[in-house]
Amino acid sequence: MNYHTPVEPPPAADPPGTAPASPRTDCTVPGRGHILQEDQSLTVSYGRRTMEMPKASDADKEHFRSVLPDHPEVVVKPMFGNLGAFVHGNMFAGLFGPTIGVKLAQADKEMLESTERTVPFGPPERPMGGYTGLPEVWNAEGDGDEARARAWVEKAFDHVAGLPPKEPKVSKPRPQK
Repeated sequence: MNYHTPVEPPPAADPPGTAPASPRTDCTVPGRGHILQEDQSLTVSYGRRTMEMPKASDADKEHFRSVLPDHPEVVVKPMFGNLGAFVHGNMFAGLFGPTIGVKLAQADKEMLESTERTVPFGPPERPMGGYTGLPEVWNAEGDGDEARARAWVEKAFDHVAGLPPKEPKVSKPRPQK
């Protein structure tokens, strides 16, 4: 499904004596102000604020999938060029560029954030509340990074699996013209 529709076609070439065109592709999601950049990051506008949404590389996506629990209830969905892992309709882990974010119980969240070099999860201008970004490198040697990430993602799965299932959104009927 292609969510990006051209706003206007780009000019064939820059007219002589003008600055080169912006390095972005003029594409937007109608009514939302999303712009897909040439480097495949996504710019999202909220009123006057603009945020960069980096797309995850194929290697990032493969790594994310490798640390997810092997449970039949896990559903992985694309989200703005990244991925989200859900259980019963609730996201327990997500990918934002190369960063894996997890939703943990408060005590686990506090322990992880106090003992590791965690990062905010999501755009720096507006990180996702309730999620903690796992460190990209847990120690200088990288020993045990995969096992640590897998353990924290499993804790997030266990926590979110215990929450009430998310109710499906009911679409509002459109007014008749």
